[in-house]
Parts: sequence; structure tokens; C-alpha cells
Amino acid sequence: MRQDLYEQMYRQEEYYWWHQSKRALVKQFLPPKSNLHILDIGCGTGKLMEELTQFGSVWGVDTHPQAIKFCRRRGLKHIYLQRLPNLRLKHKFDVIICLDVLEHIADDLTALKTIHHLLKTDGRLILTVPVYPWLFSYWDKILGHYRRYTPSRLERVLKRAKLKPIKITFVYTFLLPLIVPFRLIRQIVFTRIKPQSDFINLPMWLHKLLFKLASVEHKFLRSYNLPFGLSLFCIVQKQ
Repeated sequence: MRQDLYEQMYRQEEYYWWHQSKRALVKQFLPPKSNLHILDIGCGTGKLMEELTQFGSVWGVDTHPQAIKFCRRRGLKHIYLQRLPNLRLKHKFDVIICLDVLEHIADDLTALKTIHHLLKTDGRLILTVPVYPWLFSYWDKILGHYRRYTPSRLERVLKRAKLKPIKITFVYTFLLPLIVPFRLIRQIVFTRIKPQSDFINLPMWLHKLLFKLASVEHKFLRSYNLPFGLSLFCIVQKQ
């Protein structure tokens, strides 16, 4: 990710509806156990780690020193500057969280095999990836993405890594009709000027509305899957 975006992320994670809703979705699907051992791969500036400490012991890894600096500013421990798939951790984990990370890695199969090794026998991977290769744009380039996924491609690579998907669903269905024209228009604009972050300033009432819409969708996901959306959300069991 571009270095100048970490400061923005650190501030926005406190209030931006997108970050808040993703954290809520992860917590909704944590296994019902106490004192979990949790690893957040691609922990960013650490807000998710901070919230997960109520469920057990939390470790985090990220590839950028800026991310580590902001995690420490939050008072977090067990933070490591490492890159998937070359993780050097001695622990095994009940839950590994990998939100919008896999698309940053050239060899996603080797990355998933590393995750398989780090999971306990009954461990769970919570994973999100961006979807629709045709939507690959300036924003993917800013974030350093190699690819976007389809459900079938994600399922194939998971199974090759001996990870069993128990839930694969689209998320942020309500947002897709807004994001597609937004990205296409900005793609044209950014051929002439330096690309900027998609996390644009929004009024607080709109943050609250979008978070509410995402919360309704999350309740639906407890029992059902969605047929289209902006990201794929996946719960995976170690085989």
C-alpha cells in the first residue's frame, strides 16, 4: 500500500463506516470459544487487533514499518514486521484473519499453505478478497494488488492448500451499484492527475447510514449467502 495512506487509515479506522463494518463482520463469525489465539495477517494500523483483545490473545504481522509504528501507538504487543508467505511464528492459532491481503501476494497458493501450517487442527481462517477481475482499476494499483478474485478461483486455491471453505459469500451487495460507476469515472479522471484514495470524506450521517445498511446485511449473512457484491467473505476450516 502507498506509504502516505497509513496516516489516513490510522485516523479513519476510528470512525469510517467501511472499517467499522468489516471489524463487526469478523467478530460476528469468530468461533464461540474463550481465550482464542488470534493472528491478524496484514494488521495495518491495528484497530481490529485492539478490538479482538476482548476475545483472547492477539498477534499481528504487517509488511510495512509504518503499520507497525501505528500499532505500537495503540499500545499493541506481539507485532511483527513480516511478509506472507515467509512468516516465522512459533505459535499455532485458533483463528487467522486475512482481510484484503491475498490479492497483494504473487503466489497466493504458497501463502495459503503457510496459513494452513499456522492453524491449529480445528483452526479457522476468516478471509476477504476483492472480486470481479473486470473491476481492476487505479485503486488496485494504489493498493498493490496482483488480482481480483471470482468465487471459483478462490475456492480452487483454498482447496489446493487443504483449506475447506465452509462459507463463501459476496458482501457489500448494496454498495456495488454505486461503486462501479464511481470507479469507472475516477479511472478516466486519474489518467490525467495523481490517483487519490477512495476513502473520501463523508458526512457523519452518511457513515451512520452506510454502517446501518452493512449491519442489516451482516444479519442476513448469518443464515444465507449473497449472489453479488463488492468483496468475497470466506470462512475456512483447516483439513
